Amino acid sequence: MSAKRRQNVLTSVEHSSTVKQQLSYDELLRSFILDCKAKNLSPLTLRFYQDSVRQMKEAFQAQQIPLDIYTLSVREIKNHFIAYLFDQGKSDNTVNGRIKAVKQFLRYLFEEGWITENIAESLHVVKAEKLMLQTFTKEQVASLLEQPNFCPSLAIHHLIVSRYSPGFVY
Repeated sequence: MSAKRRQNVLTSVEHSSTVKQQLSYDELLRSFILDCKAKNLSPLTLRFYQDSVRQMKEAFQAQQIPLDIYTLSVREIKNHFIAYLFDQGKSDNTVNGRIKAVKQFLRYLFEEGWITENIAESLHVVKAEKLMLQTFTKEQVASLLEQPNFCPSLAIHHLIVSRYSPGFVY
């Protein structure tokens, strides 16, 4: 008795695994924040991510530029979000923080299959000016320690106030 073997025939369904219902920008943001909560990120980080991603949407709206997260390009982010932040007078470090938060959002969207290209890889922070903080000299510290009735926190307070408040004398 010969048994006939079954022959499985695979048929392809175009984009069957990549097709997802398109969610709104706000729904994608909500999903991203829930994912971050599941990773146990701090509430401050969650708020920063949410504020930064919303700020990108608001920047596009303020310029009356349509924001389609599914077709968004790095060039659009640079022209309509990063440039907008600089036009608003934001510092290099502020802009870099926003860029990093948006990159996390875009990376999440790519990893979850919501967008087909990982544009987060091509988005880079801007070169920030490095500021050197002014410190006390050895002589200034020694002078502080030699004062009668020395109270370290009060002495440091007096020095800082006198140094950075012109015309203020104790």
